[in-house]
Amino acid sequence: GVTPPRRTSELTVAMLQLVASGRGFAALPLWAVEGYLARGYVARQRIGPSGLTGRLYAVSTGRLAAKPFLADFVRIMRETSLVNLGGVSLL
Repeated sequence: GVTPPRRTSELTVAMLQLVASGRGFAALPLWAVEGYLARGYVARQRIGPSGLTGRLYAVSTGRLAAKPFLADFVRIMRETSLVNLGGVSLL
C-alpha cells in the first residue's frame, strides 16, 4: 500500500547515495552494493522469499565467434566474476 514518488537515476552511486541519505530505496545486485553494506551506509533486504535473480548472457555470431580469443575472454569473465562479485554463481 505504499506508493512513494518515483525518481530515476542511471548512476549506481547516485542511487546508493539517495538510499544512504534516507531519501529512497533501490533494487540492485549484491555485488553493486557490497561496499556500502560493509560500511553500514545501507541495509540489505531480499525481495520475496528467495530474493530476485537475473541471468546474463553473452552471444557472438559470425566470424568473431570463431576467434580463439573470444573463448578465452568468456572463460576469464566467468572466473573473475565468480571471485570478485558477491552473489554471482554459475548455473
